[in-house]
Amino acid sequence: MALQPDINIFPNNVISLLEPRVKTIDADLGVFKRMLRDGDPTQSVGLFPITWQPDELTYEMDGGLTTLGQKRAAAEPTVGIYTIGVQSFVMDTDEERGIGVHNVLARTLRGLLYYDTPLAVGLRALSVSMFGSTERFQRLKVGVQRYLTNEIDGVFHYVSALECTVETETR
Repeated sequence: MALQPDINIFPNNVISLLEPRVKTIDADLGVFKRMLRDGDPTQSVGLFPITWQPDELTYEMDGGLTTLGQKRAAAEPTVGIYTIGVQSFVMDTDEERGIGVHNVLARTLRGLLYYDTPLAVGLRALSVSMFGSTERFQRLKVGVQRYLTNEIDGVFHYVSALECTVETETR
């Protein structure tokens, strides 16, 4: 069996839910399931995984049994924490307009993560069964958003990088 990018696992499933919701911000917005790169549209968003880490305090005493009754080789932590990057990019020849548009885009992305009902409903439904255990979405937290500005040949580039974390529970 060849690995396929559309296999329903965390964090792919979270990013797949985010993509169509981000596209609702503006019809001309380029939305990519990857980091942004040179040559992307002048208003773009990139969605991509950054890290996974276990919650060190949630390891069980032993590996226990899988739902199939088999002994686990190792203890998987009950709580996993995925960090997902959300980049926004605006390029403009007018500095003030570019700053303003980028600030609106960056704030709109944060608002979408906090308040978008279809996104919240979709996230709460995420559940993946593999290796005899089930990983379920628990919560999304919006973290730091960093802003960067640069000028190249009279064109202003505005980028923000937001980190959100998704906590899952595996049983």
